[in-house]
Amino acid sequence: MTRPIKFRVWDNEKKSYKKTGNVLLMDIEDGEIYESDDDTGISYLAEKKYSLEQFTGLKDKNGKEIYEGDIVKNGNGYEPVIYVHGSFEPVCYFDPLSMQVVGNVHENANLLEEQK
Repeated sequence: MTRPIKFRVWDNEKKSYKKTGNVLLMDIEDGEIYESDDDTGISYLAEKKYSLEQFTGLKDKNGKEIYEGDIVKNGNGYEPVIYVHGSFEPVCYFDPLSMQVVGNVHENANLLEEQK
């Protein structure tokens, strides 16, 4: 069984997740993110404008998909989901069915600050 490769896109300028619009491309060689303008067909560098967040392939205890950048609540409190050394932490250490997605690092960073 393979895991679906999915991403969601955070728009750093509009401060919201991108639902539809121009096509985003990633250059495999340099990892840069480019956006293609629908009207002109011209692609331009958009790496600073967007943050790509990858689906971990896992769901929380409520069946919600867990993405990089989510904040999950587990036995240790609130933790951000990050990609480190080839795996998504903390979901690689805990049973995802014991976790709950409670927000994301863009809109709910206060959850992590309150815990410090």
